[in-house]
Amino acid sequence: MIKKTYLLFHLNILFSSVDIKDRKKLISKCYWPILYIAKELKIPINIEASARTIEEIHKLDKKFIFELKKLISLKRIYFVESGLNQIIAPIAPYEINKYNLELGKKKYKKYFNYNSNTALVNEMAYSESLAEIYYDAGYKNIILDIDNSIDFDNKKKIPFSCYSRSAKNKRLNIIWASSFMFQKFQNYVYGDLSQDEYIQFLNKYDKYINISLPLYSGDAETFNFRTNRFHAERKKTFNEWHRIYDLIQFLKK
Repeated sequence: MIKKTYLLFHLNILFSSVDIKDRKKLISKCYWPILYIAKELKIPINIEASARTIEEIHKLDKKFIFELKKLISLKRIYFVESGLNQIIAPIAPYEINKYNLELGKKKYKKYFNYNSNTALVNEMAYSESLAEIYYDAGYKNIILDIDNSIDFDNKKKIPFSCYSRSAKNKRLNIIWASSFMFQKFQNYVYGDLSQDEYIQFLNKYDKYINISLPLYSGDAETFNFRTNRFHAERKKTFNEWHRIYDLIQFLKK
């Protein structure tokens, strides 16, 4: 069994498929259950959201932001930043990316009295020139998806820990997320995999003893919430957060 792993939930209340009238329901069904993991199951987790998402949540549910701030101060939750807005950085001008991170920093400080040294790269869209911007904004670490990395040709040499630096030698540590692993996690949560089948999948990674395996590093809005916007959308047949809690309890033992 793997020894170290991490959970990261990406919050985006501005998700295009969610009607404005459904945002309160989204907070109740998708965001509060995450805090339960940190508060009641006592598992340290990571939450990432744009500062704009934090602002919108604060307008609708101030208690959620209060609880999140409290859990951050208790080090039950590590908050990961991403900027004011969820901008796809490689296609935006330097000045916009720079101010997006700077303004985001100010907003995070306002709501949490805290700033993280870790950022999730929006949409996992990265170019080497961004290292300088993140470094100058005060970040030491960035989170990127390993499965779509151009360096991921030889799976026998998964780096799982490395760094990126700009031409000015401003160096950032890379924390790897994995779209493949978070899809497997979703397969388990949705009932496509039994817990035993999912654990067998995880056991394939037990040789990576010196890294934190990205158990989940995806959207929070996919669990216990459906937009009913698409005909092919999967139906919810049980409480999906309960399946997550059951898995966490098993791994904790």
